[in-house]
Amino acid sequence: MPEYKLTYFNVMGLGEPIRFLLSYGDIEFEDIRVDRENVWPKMKP
Repeated sequence: MPEYKLTYFNVMGLGEPIRFLLSYGDIEFEDIRVDRENVWPKMKP
């Protein structure tokens, strides 16, 4: 079975409907919420 990771900013936005659908479908996923001020500058290319 595939493993899913959802990496998105820690705000309600485009990632929220995906979280809802995965939860509704009872699909296990890792929810990684990125802090825009501290973590994002280190992650972005």
